[in-house]
Amino acid sequence: MNRKKPLRFADSWMAVLKTVGRAGFICGALVSTAFAKDTCGMESFSGAYAFTATGFVLPALTTGEFGFGGGEGAVPIQGVQLITSDGNGNLTDKESLNLGGQPLAATAAHPFSPYYGSYTVNADCTGTAFLTNAKYICPNSPGNCPTANFLHWAFILGSKGKKVRMVAVPPYDSGGVERVITSVGAKMDDAE
Repeated sequence: MNRKKPLRFADSWMAVLKTVGRAGFICGALVSTAFAKDTCGMESFSGAYAFTATGFVLPALTTGEFGFGGGEGAVPIQGVQLITSDGNGNLTDKESLNLGGQPLAATAAHPFSPYYGSYTVNADCTGTAFLTNAKYICPNSPGNCPTANFLHWAFILGSKGKKVRMVAVPPYDSGGVERVITSVGAKMDDAE
């Protein structure tokens, strides 16, 4: 008579642990694949993007109660931007902004101000951008244009380069007037 060896508790417990371990390994692999971060490069920011900009230009820095910001109050700024990137580090921008409800650097006939600039993108999908209107304000000497406006941005690319979230960062133009501006944009479809 052939009798089966009785199953010991330790053997059944080990079998359960092996099964759970395998399931855990498979689930872990699936989760890490599902949450794998996109990696970005210069080409990840390429094409035309429509942005909505909102924020505030802050008062002149004078000594206030907390040692900063002793001016009369923040002035709201809002507008729209069409930023086009070539995927190689170059930008063009057409923007129409209002500062305190008044058009900023635009006319009724030409509500969009032209800018140009450059950008960099890091592998973790963060980046920086620089925009200026120097060659439009001082076409003969854009490298030495004291009246030019410029803006530095820090940004994050999302949805595989289809969305961009930006915030203005120092140094600021116009004598260093601080501002809190965010600009949120999405890549325009070819049909738009």
